[in-house]
Parts: sequence; structure tokens; C-alpha cells
Amino acid sequence: MSEKKDIFWRAYLIYFGFVVVMLVVLVKTVSIQFEDGRPVFLVATDGNEKMPTRIVKRVPRRGQILDVNYTPLVTSVSFFDIHMDPTVVNSKVFDEEISDLCRELEKLYPVKTASEYERFIRDGRTRGARYLLIKKRATNEERKKLRELPIFRLGQLKGGLIDNKETIIRKRPHGELLKRTLGYVREDGTSDLKVGIEGAYDEFLRGVEGEEVEQKISTGWKKIGPVTKEAVPGANVVTTIDKEIQEVAHAELLRQLQNQEAKNGCVIVMDVKTGYVKAIVNLRRDGNGNYNEAYNQAIGTKEVPGSTFKLASLMALLEDNKVKLTDKVNATGTYKFYDLKLEDSNHGLGYGTITVQEAFEKSSNVFSRIVNNAYKNEPSRYIERLKGFGLADSLGIDLAGEPKPTMHAPGSKYWYGTSLPWMAIGYEFLADTSSNVSASTMP
Repeated sequence: MSEKKDIFWRAYLIYFGFVVVMLVVLVKTVSIQFEDGRPVFLVATDGNEKMPTRIVKRVPRRGQILDVNYTPLVTSVSFFDIHMDPTVVNSKVFDEEISDLCRELEKLYPVKTASEYERFIRDGRTRGARYLLIKKRATNEERKKLRELPIFRLGQLKGGLIDNKETIIRKRPHGELLKRTLGYVREDGTSDLKVGIEGAYDEFLRGVEGEEVEQKISTGWKKIGPVTKEAVPGANVVTTIDKEIQEVAHAELLRQLQNQEAKNGCVIVMDVKTGYVKAIVNLRRDGNGNYNEAYNQAIGTKEVPGSTFKLASLMALLEDNKVKLTDKVNATGTYKFYDLKLEDSNHGLGYGTITVQEAFEKSSNVFSRIVNNAYKNEPSRYIERLKGFGLADSLGIDLAGEPKPTMHAPGSKYWYGTSLPWMAIGYEFLADTSSNVSASTMP
């Protein structure tokens, strides 16, 4: 029995001995890999001194902005600087495959002959150069092909291929289309400039930064270390814009501006059943006579709404039981208020006796007289009714730059005897943005 116990104790001792040895090896391995809390993965070419390293941020790929059919309106395009560290390649592999590699490089990038590539790489290997430039701004497709070439297919540690220096460029595939509404983000370290959809949804589009190791070699800090934390790509933003409708709206506005030699113009196309904006076009003439999207007038510029505001006036009249749609009115064509005259929408010809509904359908300026007669003794009630419709408030959209509408009221220094009839048909002291006017026409 005692012999059995003896065997067990010896087995336990051997087992725990192995565990202790494994722990020592593990701790030693970790201590070699990290120094002062920073990873050190390679040594200098003399094999003695550890190379300086540092952790740097890895920029994530920014999310796309898509139209309602998932067509990219803004996307990110990646380019890669391709370098080679010929010093890490096994001598036998290098001698056997360098000629094949250079012949393939000549096919991909014929700026050098195969012999010139080979001479360049061999010279770099002899000098101990660890960061030879093969190609600047290679596409992702080219990068994939390079990874299949002789020597390079062995990877970074054995084949010397360094292809992790990525440059991400923001692209608008459709040029000027929707340019100002799509916007941009500019960061200079002290202040950020965020414009349009890019700026409004930057926190979703930008993603989460990763981390990677840079190593200092003779030519400076280079990204030849490993990625220690992968970057998280940004989310895509799907808009209600329809690219096909946007193209038509852009072309038609441009044609009209050119025909009339106008300074600027904007168009908003909205689905009134849902309130979804299907197109926004903003064009302004520059010093060379060309039209481009320089400023988002549809959101940032105040403008009188004009006859579209007759709908709000009709709604107020009906809500306050001032008229019925079947009431008859005399659209004479000219309407006088104090010393000012207002002509009807058909060049002052008038429409004769028509119903209130017909006056609205014909967009007759007889509404100026209807509203003036209904509210002249209580104009504040008309203003409060308009405010109740939300017409004195901003829409509160996410895009920056929307001003608050201007609506003056009786008692203010801007209120005159003609304010009420002129306001009834969308002029005088009511100023608004095109986006707010579009929203106000929804049923």
C-alpha cells in the first residue's frame, strides 16, 4: 500500500514540475514580446538591439451613403502603398524565385523591366534596406494579385511583402449630383467642420479606430508591425433619395437656369404621402458661368413661400369656421388694400364668381381678400392658427444650417395694414426655407 502512495506522490511531483516549467516559459515569452508595456516583435539586423516600436491608430473604413435603392452616393476607395523587406526572405527561396517575381512585377507595373526590378531588390537586400517601395497607391485588386506572386505569397514575415499602409479616399461616384446635401467632414485637430449628411451622421459613418504597431527603421517609423486591434468599419446610411429622380431633377433645373440665365435655384421632390424627400438639387452660377452645388439653398436660405402658402390660409379659414368650400366669392382680378393694388394670378383678368374650392384650385389671389375680411378685426387669431400648424418653427432636421422661419405678428414694428392680405398668399413678412415649404404642403 505504501509503495502505491509513493508512486502517486512521485507522479504528482512530476506533473506539478512540468506545470511550473510551462509557467516559467510562458512568462519569459511574454516578457520578451513586451517591453515597458509596448510590443517588440523584431530585432535589428545585428541581432542584438531591439527595435523601437510604438502603437498608432488604425483608421477605419468609413461607411457608405446609399440612396433608397442602395445605390452608393458616397463611398470609400482604398489604395495601398506596396513595400518589400528583402532581408527576411530565405536565401535559397530568394535566389530561386526572385527572377520569377520580377517578371510578374513587370507585367503588373511595366514602368520598370524585370531586370531593373531584380537589380533594385538585390541591391536593397545587400544594403539591408527593409522598406523598398514597389508601388504607390495600388488598388485592392492589384494588392490581391501581388499576394499571389512568387516570394510575396509567403507573406510579410517570410516573403517580405508589406502592404498594410492604406490610404482611404472618399468618393462621390456621380460627380456633382447631390454634392452639397451629401456634404463632407473636415478635421484639422482644433476645429471640425461637418456639412450635410456626412456631418450629420458622422458618429455612425466614422466607425471605431483600431491599433497597429509601427517600427522605427533607418528611414523612419513604418507600419511593418502587426495589427493589435482591428478597426471597426463605419455603418452605412440609407437615405430616402432616389438617384434616378435626383438625376432628372438636376438636369431639369440646370436646363431652366441656363435658359433664363438665372443666378441660382433649388428643387425639392417630396413624396407627400410619406414626407420622404426623393431629390434635393441646389445650383448656383459661379464666376465662369458654370452651375454647381456650392450652397444648400433648400435648407439654409429663407424665402417667401408664395402661392403654396394659400393651402395654409385655407386650412386656417376652415379650422376657424370662417368659410366653407362651397361659399361663393367674386374673383374680380384686382384687389385694393389701402393705397396698394394686388392683381390676380391670371394677370389680373380674374375668374368671376367662383367657390372657395375653385379659388384654391386656380390659385387665385382672391384669398388675400377672403383672409383680410375674415381676420381684419382679429389678425392675431390668424397668426396663432398658422403657428399651430408649426409654420413658425424649424423642421428640426439633422442637417446643420436650417434657420428659424420669420413670422411677424400684430403689434410688432414690422406689421402694417397690408400685412394680413399679403401674408395670406405667401408674401410680406413670412419667410421660410424651401424644405419647410415642402413639408407644409403635405396632407
